[in-house]
Amino acid sequence: MACGHDNTKGESVSGAAAPPSCVSPDSVLAVYSRYVNGDYAGYVDAMQSCDDKPESYRQQMATLLKQHAVEKQKADGKVTAVEVVRITPVNKGLGAEAYLNVTYEKRATEEIFLQFVYDGERWRLR
Repeated sequence: MACGHDNTKGESVSGAAAPPSCVSPDSVLAVYSRYVNGDYAGYVDAMQSCDDKPESYRQQMATLLKQHAVEKQKADGKVTAVEVVRITPVNKGLGAEAYLNVTYEKRATEEIFLQFVYDGERWRLR
């Protein structure tokens, strides 16, 4: 789960503070746990791509996430475990790809892929 990018010089990227070396597994889990725990509005808040969208769009996104979660739970049961398998830096360290193994009640495990971007202050879902 190591990220190879190490910006120890503290260089500025487009006037923003340089990102930490990579998004941490704890940060990835904190974001994904919003979805798992039913905080769909919070999950949408974590999406940088929704920042400039109207509230009606954000509510629609939350509703779609909830619908997906309900369908997934009907098919596979509740989430019983989430593990960050690896995180790969991309875009010169300004982004990261996170791979998670999600295990469900009915013993099905699937790999989830999440993209993160550093917004100048914190790591966000792309």
